[in-house]
Amino acid sequence: MINEPLLGFVNNNKEFFREMVQNKKLVVWGAGNEFRYALDTYFSKKEVAIIVDSNPKIWNTVVHGLKIMPPGVLKDEKSEDIVVLITTSHFFDVESQLIALGIKNYFTSILFLDRVIDNPYTGIVNIQC
Repeated sequence: MINEPLLGFVNNNKEFFREMVQNKKLVVWGAGNEFRYALDTYFSKKEVAIIVDSNPKIWNTVVHGLKIMPPGVLKDEKSEDIVVLITTSHFFDVESQLIALGIKNYFTSILFLDRVIDNPYTGIVNIQC
């Protein structure tokens, strides 16, 4: 049996992500190393409407020309108008927050099939297949 939060990642693939993000605002959650990898691999900077991060120390700072905002800004967005790409290894924690906000369209770049998850220390190896 699949836990309810995991159901959000059942259709998690980059092709479906690209299809879903058309005509919607792209929100990226996470401004760390995975964001830097995902930038230009899965999306371009000009496609990003909002970038949020859970770390209050980096709110209102700029990464690659994009201002990092607190997750609370998503309360003002209509769920059907946005697609969230989670670019952090804490994707289950982020998923719980998105569910609480009523956001249903989300993906995590870490689980895209061109990535390998196999690191006993961090859970992630940034290797392309």
